[in-house]
Amino acid sequence: MRKFMDEDFLLTTQTARLLYHLYAAKLPIIDFSAKLRTGDCSAERHWSSIADILLSNDAAHRAMRSCGIDKKFITGDASDYEKFRAWCTCMPSMIGNPLFHIHHLALRRYFGCTLIINSRNCDAIWAETAEQLSSLAYSSRTLIANAHLNAICIPEDPVNTPNDDIAHNANTSCPMQVYPLLAPDRLMEIDRTGFSAYLTKLGDANGFHITDLASLEAALVAAFDRFEAAGCRGVSVSLTDFTAFVRPDPYHADQALRTAQKTDGREVSPEQLACFRAQIMRLLGRECVRRNRTMQLHFAAETSITAQNLLLSYLTDEGALPPTAAYPHVILTRVPTVKAAVSGDAPGSLREQIGSLAENSALGKSLGLSSHASLPLIPAQHEYFRRTLCAQLGEWVEGGLYPADTEALAELVCDICFNNAKNFFGLGL
Repeated sequence: MRKFMDEDFLLTTQTARLLYHLYAAKLPIIDFSAKLRTGDCSAERHWSSIADILLSNDAAHRAMRSCGIDKKFITGDASDYEKFRAWCTCMPSMIGNPLFHIHHLALRRYFGCTLIINSRNCDAIWAETAEQLSSLAYSSRTLIANAHLNAICIPEDPVNTPNDDIAHNANTSCPMQVYPLLAPDRLMEIDRTGFSAYLTKLGDANGFHITDLASLEAALVAAFDRFEAAGCRGVSVSLTDFTAFVRPDPYHADQALRTAQKTDGREVSPEQLACFRAQIMRLLGRECVRRNRTMQLHFAAETSITAQNLLLSYLTDEGALPPTAAYPHVILTRVPTVKAAVSGDAPGSLREQIGSLAENSALGKSLGLSSHASLPLIPAQHEYFRRTLCAQLGEWVEGGLYPADTEALAELVCDICFNNAKNFFGLGL
């Protein structure tokens, strides 16, 4: 019986061990869609507790809800200790879930703590991590340096100004570069209550009084200009409930916007929503093409594949499809300019996503992992991905499905884990 999470964790073949230890483990980290908070990079951020590190993310919240944990201990007013104790009761049930491994990796790599996360060890883990977190050495800057984080892209709403990113990059003592992504997710939800107030904030932030489609598009272009000044690498858009595509035209998109403003999102029809989204996607795509920037499209798991393909084909015809990373990646066979990445918060295991990528496209050309994680969990997520990738490659090689060509395999690993993303996003690393 192998020891839990030893140095060859997940690496069940000799090929996998060679690829990981000699190549993957030594590569710097690029994460092109992370969830950072103000001060994570521009200041010496310190975390209040192990709960603040492990549980400030949607994936942990979903897992706790699936275990029947009361809302008070997930996003409610319970103390950090109470929330962590609730999480410890969940962990033994999380067998097979990537969070089980990722959280143990974070505990080991960040704190040197090899205790298993469960109710019996709750107090010991809490005390050990609390003592270390009280030290000035445990900060965002030391984490970045020790984890070899080279570059992170952060989605930002166009109502914001990415001053934190500018301040971080001006600090030459930190090796990691931070790049904002224009992320107008809230704008794409014109059928949600509160849209009118959001539109006012968007206009105020960008110097426009938004009354129609023309003023809205002008405000978005102005937002893109501001983000470019902070080193923006492109746009990132999440399209939830994307079940139908409607070819847009300015008149009907303008009518949809006016309806959303007048009724605060309550009387927007599905056709109006689809038309408006496609119109904004065309604008964003054209701006990315003009500025030589990239686009990231996040489709929900229930999204219609037909609708995705129609949208991408439309953007292609309009000259509005820049280099694009799309999730999920089953659409890749239709549009050659679209690249894929493994998503850290997508349903299904990393192994399943890697297998799907290999079956539906060219795995060696993929962009690696997009973690969608908070800063302390990014290194653990990338280690887990790289170990999983090497394990899969090792099995294919030793099963006779790929040649035992170390040079070719090393190139694959380096490209998937680092080079492809660096080149795709134009990062000067």
